[in-house]
Amino acid sequence: EEVSKQGVDVSVFTTTDMGGKKRISEDMIHDEMQGVSITYFPCGIFGVTKRQAALSWQLCIAIIKNVKNFDLVHIHSTRHIYGLVASFSCRYAGVPYVITHHASLMDYWINSIDMSFLKKAYLRLVEKIVLSNASILHFLSSFVKLSSKEWSFNNNSVIIPNGIYSTDFEIESIKKLKSPKANVSCHYLINRRGDVIQMVKDKNIAWHAGKSKWKKFTNLT
Repeated sequence: EEVSKQGVDVSVFTTTDMGGKKRISEDMIHDEMQGVSITYFPCGIFGVTKRQAALSWQLCIAIIKNVKNFDLVHIHSTRHIYGLVASFSCRYAGVPYVITHHASLMDYWINSIDMSFLKKAYLRLVEKIVLSNASILHFLSSFVKLSSKEWSFNNNSVIIPNGIYSTDFEIESIKKLKSPKANVSCHYLINRRGDVIQMVKDKNIAWHAGKSKWKKFTNLT
């Protein structure tokens, strides 16, 4: 939204999957929000419409066809089909791309949570190529960057914490972000006056990354 206000054309490609077995629609939707063009692609493949965002063949085709039209592509993780399609399409078209991998490269996530051997094999055989060719890696905090050092394969990086731009609902936003029942959090909240309110310490991981553990420390959410 803020980039769009600077006169930059911003387009978002995503799916109709809302999580929790819910979908926005069965059909493709084109929308615009605060100057940002958003296209929601339906989930499903070969007539199967179960809730599996990874099976949106229409989104994959759209990425391949349109990536050459962009000056820069921002990819959220390469641990899913969309990230891989986007990154390799960018390389083929000569378009620079930025990767936000969230917490998926952190030592603990790689070594201690589910199928560590397969994760390492995938990182070395596939993701290393994608990460090393990215123009820059986006880390959410200095702690995440430090913990991801072994698996980043790229020295070009920037640290920009997660944040929510709150307009008319600053009080409600803070109340929700502080509620344990909301299951949502961010590192920073910026109000209309430009004040920056820290909600989560930089060394900790916000809720979207789930429960975590680092050495003797646990529940860094």
